[in-house]
Amino acid sequence: MTIITLKKTGFVIYYDTVLKYPILVIEKFNNKLQDCGINREKIGEPFKPDPNLAKDISFSKKDYLTYMKYGGSYGHNAPAGFHKDSLKNYKSTFLFSNISPQEVVFNSGLWVLLESFCKKLINKYKHVIVLTGNIKGYTKSFDNIKINIPTYMFKIIFVFHKGNVYNVNFIMKNKPYYKKLNIGKHKTTIDHIRKLQLKMGFDINMVINKIVNGKKIYNLTKIEPVKIDIDNKLEKQMKASSLYGKFIYAKDYSSLQKIYKKERDNMGHYHKIYYKLAKNKLSQ
Repeated sequence: MTIITLKKTGFVIYYDTVLKYPILVIEKFNNKLQDCGINREKIGEPFKPDPNLAKDISFSKKDYLTYMKYGGSYGHNAPAGFHKDSLKNYKSTFLFSNISPQEVVFNSGLWVLLESFCKKLINKYKHVIVLTGNIKGYTKSFDNIKINIPTYMFKIIFVFHKGNVYNVNFIMKNKPYYKKLNIGKHKTTIDHIRKLQLKMGFDINMVINKIVNGKKIYNLTKIEPVKIDIDNKLEKQMKASSLYGKFIYAKDYSSLQKIYKKERDNMGHYHKIYYKLAKNKLSQ
């Protein structure tokens, strides 16, 4: 393991040059989330290599497109929607230094709910720090490329309120989730996450100790329930998430076409991409 630190405006990345994805991303928020008027649909999604990383220590766009045929996606660690205060900062979240190989149904479903919970905290409390990271998994071959797929993704959240430090932590398997999307079921301890990362050769306590600075840590539930209300927008997002799985995990070409005919009026931009990828894969 070789870790390099990359400092962006709004977040810091601890990047593993062997795994080719972040093992930890730190975001600090002292105000409500700002939006300078960025429209993701108009701007597009500028995924690209980080110019600060050599080609041999970073995945390429071709690598991720290949992985997408098998259920993968570009997994933001620092969410793009949390850094809309400027176009430059927004685009920095799309650099591959901030991306990890994340299963698409998980990325667009349960993980979105967790990000929504973080967003609620950031907009409610004045000072919030979010640590997002990955736990090393197995290296797998996809066509002619090899990618290490994280087994888990996690978030460690600190809320500073009225002189106290409150904390809650989540760890989730990097796999599709379709039912009972309850973030509370995925709560864990800092110690559990630390033990998993120690096996990778990284001690997250060196970061946490600087954040907490010797203060007692209280459970976030003392001031905030750990739940997210699923409104109409999120309900629509969860249905869209399941549709990715229907396309990319279709068993055969005939099944894929039946799903397409049934769902084509509900397809978004990325659904069309995953449908085409699944179609090409199953027709080979």
